[in-house]
Amino acid sequence: RFTTTAMYAERGSTTQVAGYPLNSGTQVANKVYLDKDSYYNPYGNQVAGAGLGQDLWWARRTIEVPRDTHNQNRTIHIDAALDGEFNLGNKVFSWALGVNHNKVIGTTDNTGNLNLVTLKKALGPSFLNASGVVQCGTPTSPISLSECTPFDILGGPSASTPEAFKYVMADGHATYGSTVNSVTADFTGEIIELPAGMLGFAAGIEKREVSGFDRPNAMDQMALTSSLAGNSTFGAYDVKEAYVEVQIPVLKGMPFAELLSFNVASRYSDYSSFGDTTNSKISFMWKPIKDLLVRGTFAEGFRAPTLGDTFGGGSQTFDSYLDPCDSLHGSRVTNPAVATACAAAGVPANFRQRNQNNVVVTSTGGQTPFPFQSGSGNQFLTPETAETRTMGLVYNPSYVPGLSVGLDWFDIRVDNRITAVSAGYVLGQCYVNGVQSFCSAIKRDPVTGQVVDLKRGNANLGMMSTEGIDLAINYRMPATAWGRFGLRSETTYLDSFLTKSSATATAIENAGPYPLYRVKSNLNLDWSLANWSASWGTRFTSSTKASCYSVAQKIECSNPTSTWYTNSIGYNRLGSVSYHDVSVGYAFPWKGRLMAGVNNVFNKKPRINYDASASASSVDGDVPLEQYFYVRYNQAF
Repeated sequence: RFTTTAMYAERGSTTQVAGYPLNSGTQVANKVYLDKDSYYNPYGNQVAGAGLGQDLWWARRTIEVPRDTHNQNRTIHIDAALDGEFNLGNKVFSWALGVNHNKVIGTTDNTGNLNLVTLKKALGPSFLNASGVVQCGTPTSPISLSECTPFDILGGPSASTPEAFKYVMADGHATYGSTVNSVTADFTGEIIELPAGMLGFAAGIEKREVSGFDRPNAMDQMALTSSLAGNSTFGAYDVKEAYVEVQIPVLKGMPFAELLSFNVASRYSDYSSFGDTTNSKISFMWKPIKDLLVRGTFAEGFRAPTLGDTFGGGSQTFDSYLDPCDSLHGSRVTNPAVATACAAAGVPANFRQRNQNNVVVTSTGGQTPFPFQSGSGNQFLTPETAETRTMGLVYNPSYVPGLSVGLDWFDIRVDNRITAVSAGYVLGQCYVNGVQSFCSAIKRDPVTGQVVDLKRGNANLGMMSTEGIDLAINYRMPATAWGRFGLRSETTYLDSFLTKSSATATAIENAGPYPLYRVKSNLNLDWSLANWSASWGTRFTSSTKASCYSVAQKIECSNPTSTWYTNSIGYNRLGSVSYHDVSVGYAFPWKGRLMAGVNNVFNKKPRINYDASASASSVDGDVPLEQYFYVRYNQAF
């Protein structure tokens, strides 16, 4: 048999954010001050500004021109396969040969950023010429109006002109793409008859080639615009793989062995980028009685570095972070070891971290006024490796029809983690945990102590492991004159979530503090009668620990002297919380269904949590900010 699939997809999307928050201080590579001889400098030569000589420092958000980004993405997928069967020794075997091609090409066009080269000219010397027009240059050395347009950047929106913006703005164009080509061969069948059934197997090989690129425009690469500077990414690798899997039915229909079977699998992978690896799995299913299933798994796994992990060009970033060396909110306040490390790095004892607006930060930190570098590829990365262990049971008592109870234990460990570290992580590892390799990525101003440069990228960082229990209960009750009820419950208990920043670092227990709750549970009560249905759901999260607003001032800080993580002191305990949702539905005879509902029925407010991400869809991790009403209609044909 020959089968093939071809698909083409094209997507266009546009996003818009506010005009660029530009100021002289953030343009480190191309500082742009308002020249002392600019016609629009209200101080002129009389007062020295914050720039060079008597030039003037300024800050201005270009609200007249919002930043628009248009992304055009084109995807093509083609696959083709030959497959068939043949008989050998009264047994049937299946085979398949396939090829697969996936390609993505995209462009990103943006407007609203500024050209720092022309902006520097527009804010340079200018004068009022004989025609009453402000012109670049000086009376003795004028610059043609066709070559430069002065910009009154301090005059605000009412003073800006379309001509000035047309001169100082920069249009960006970037391209990206990836290609994956693969060839596969698979072979399956049953080879030996065992007392409990046939021993089945599957085996196969694969050759896969992966390539990709991400190319910013030339001016962005050279940091000549207000957009974050970035370097190009180009990379490729290929991988050869072979696998085998065996399904072994051992016992069936015997005392204490209604069913006993094993599954064994192994895969060998050879990557051109880092070498080879073999990963295997063994699992079993055992039914000592008809009502009870016991199951377990041991599996090895790995995650190869992506093209971006290995070949990423990196880009500028203005990270938000809290400096451990801050004299009011940093870890140095309560941790003498951190205070010693900060002093050894030359940070003044009264140092206060400042944000982009040159204002001292609060306990939640602030955005750096200096560009950091993130996302640089690391060609020395090696794969993450993992081991997974699970053991569980499913109980379906025959004397309670419709009831099913599942209980599973999981233990997962990941070593050699590939992690894109944050600025706060780099600072914490250096000053709090004393990992010197991270200190070399930090550069401070020798006088003020402010972090003026920080490099962060991808690294194989230590270990992560987690252990816990999942409990699932489903009960579909018998039908009654009042309808049929059902109960569904899913609960996870997180016993441990350990991380290590390096192979030699101390393991940190993360279970309990936000967002890794000890207990999370969903409970749903369903009802149906004829065409009507309804559901009541409850979402529960246990108490958790979060950052204090201020440890030193003990503001929103229930435990200012207690240990949170091994490297932090002081936390605010947030109590457990439950949210309730309700919905009602009606099914029409024409295969239509109408549903209306309310999430967070009692409009419970979320807990105040300074660790919650402002970019997330909710404050408390997984609950809506406010009460949510909806009506939905589905039509099947």
